[in-house]
Amino acid sequence: MSTDRKGLDVEAILNDLHVSKLKASILLSCDSRIDVKLGDALNGYDAEAKVDTLAEAAEWLRGKALMHYPSSAFSRKYGFDQAQVNTATRWLEMDLVDLGHMLTRELPIKDIGSHLCRSPAEVRDKIAELGRACKDGRSRHHHR
Repeated sequence: MSTDRKGLDVEAILNDLHVSKLKASILLSCDSRIDVKLGDALNGYDAEAKVDTLAEAAEWLRGKALMHYPSSAFSRKYGFDQAQVNTATRWLEMDLVDLGHMLTRELPIKDIGSHLCRSPAEVRDKIAELGRACKDGRSRHHHR
């Protein structure tokens, strides 16, 4: 059993994805990041991200599998309040990109939270945090 500091059983999650016949890939890249994808090259990827640890990769795959395959054997085993799947976990780069796209399309906060497997309150808090960072000039991307 490969359990991380938060009690996440990385080995069990990856094995259960495989047993449930959900396709995923984890690639250790030369830039010290880990590329993680749900789906495959032949049929297309449902979601892609870059993370820093294998535990984050397993946690991300769990959340995306619950979101994209709610009727799967994996989701039946791990299914719980989907709005809480990512609650209290670090926002991944791809989650922030998704958040930006959904905000520009003016989706309701409840729908954004459902898509990102986060509570509406957590989505509102992240939007406020990003707004403060931009206002304070702490954003990595400066727009002219």
